Amino acid sequence: MSAASAILYYIPEIKKAAHGHFLNSSSCEMSLIPVCLFASCMARLKCFSIDGLELWFWPKDHEPPHFHAKRAGDWEIRIYFLENSAIKMFEVKWADRQPSKGDRRLLEECVVQHRAEILQEWEQKVKVDEN
Repeated sequence: MSAASAILYYIPEIKKAAHGHFLNSSSCEMSLIPVCLFASCMARLKCFSIDGLELWFWPKDHEPPHFHAKRAGDWEIRIYFLENSAIKMFEVKWADRQPSKGDRRLLEECVVQHRAEILQEWEQKVKVDEN
């Protein structure tokens, strides 16, 4: 399984009583909490969406600013949204078949239209990994 296809599992959470001690097993309150299989779960891009594509940031990622786009089973690319040239904007991470010209054109149009909002989301959602 790739990091891009992270699955959330739900595990029981034992509630603490008001005084801070765990409740005993006979009166234990249980709830389910989501747990990601990976240390960093993806943060969805909010300022635009495209049918059939997943668009996200990794909360701990590297410079230069970018987001990821994936068409399930076909390809995953990085989109360096501060680039003005489409040639420099897209980096294919993997592909069973290349992104279509239509997908690239639509992504480029959305990036140009929403560049400021994408940058704002990057700054809010991504902690740059210095390694």
